Order: sequence, then C-alpha cells, then structure tokens
Amino acid sequence: MIINMNQTRTFGGADFVFSTIDNYVIYTSEVRLAIMGMPRITLIKNNEPVLLLRNKDKNPFSQAFKRNYKLFDIIKPDGETCGKLSHRFVGKFLSGYTYEEITFNSEVYNCYDVGMGKEGTFVCIYSGDEQIAMIEKPPVVYDNKDFYKIYIKDDRHAEIVCLFATYYDHSTAGNYNEITTKEINYRYTTNKELKSKYNPLFKELCN
Repeated sequence: MIINMNQTRTFGGADFVFSTIDNYVIYTSEVRLAIMGMPRITLIKNNEPVLLLRNKDKNPFSQAFKRNYKLFDIIKPDGETCGKLSHRFVGKFLSGYTYEEITFNSEVYNCYDVGMGKEGTFVCIYSGDEQIAMIEKPPVVYDNKDFYKIYIKDDRHAEIVCLFATYYDHSTAGNYNEITTKEINYRYTTNKELKSKYNPLFKELCN
C-alpha cells in the first residue's frame, strides 16, 4: 500500500490529507496547539475521529530529560486508552541514537529516523525484526507544506502509521506560521546501526 500525505494547513497547527495514488482520501489528520501544554493530534476518517494522541500527565515536560519516557497516550474516541508513544535512547551518550516506540493493541513498533542526504529522510518502522512500513520525506519543501510518501506492507498497519506520521511531522517539521517559498534540508545519519535500519528495496514490497 502506498499513501501520499499532503499538508494543507500550516497556521496555528497543521492539517493533512492521506490519499492513495489515484487520489482516494483514506484519512485526514490535524495538529492543534495548546498553550503551555502538549499538542492534540487526531486521525480522522469520514469526518469522525478514529485515534487520538493525548498526554494525560499534569506536567507533560517532567520526563523530558530521561533516556526513555512516554510522549503520548493513544486513545480511542470513546476515551479508551489503547496504546502509547514513547521516546527511547539506546547506546552510550555520545555514540547512541534515539527512536520512537509505539505500543498499540498489544503490538510494539519501533520507528527509526534515518537521514540519507539528497535521497531524503526515511522513517523505518519495524515490528520485531520485520519492517512493516516506511515514511519518506523529500529534502525540498515548498510553501512550508510538507509532503510524505508512506509505504505499508500490510494494510492493517495503515491507521497507526498515519497517526505516527502526523506526530513525526509535528516533532521534526512543525514550523507553523512561517512563510517560506522553498526550503532545502539534507539530513545525514552517521550512526551505522541506525543507518542499517534503512532498506531501499522495501518500497518494492508495498506495491
């Protein structure tokens, strides 16, 4: 499964549209900012929320200096908590790397952010030792509206991957309210273990 993720709003937050290559809209999503608090991130289908990222902690910044800490709870529209999104650090201080861990409906996904220079940036998502998805971001952005191409090996992972992609844009490219016509950003990952998570042939498994 291949999904195009297009940003449609950049002022005061963000809106995104997720569509197939023949322009069928699967999901939309939104990021809404809070004063002195964590953002509210929502994945939407047919104008109805399907998954939400919310931080229930009274002090959302209390864990920010730990090696491993929870970022958000994953919540269903009825209020049931069905998972969490966490920040992880592995290795020694100067030679380690960070990644995000998703626990969702008893499955665990690890999300590795790999910069490949002019090729772009790739978030490689694994369940155990198996790669199940990849989020690709080109190095060039026009009008401050980010574009991603998402490759998913099994459609059943689409919901959680699209929710995470919305969070990823907020955490790495949430330049809200800026006015730019063209921005170029080449990112290079040098950590060999982290870089090995990127498999350029993975796309071929998702057609």
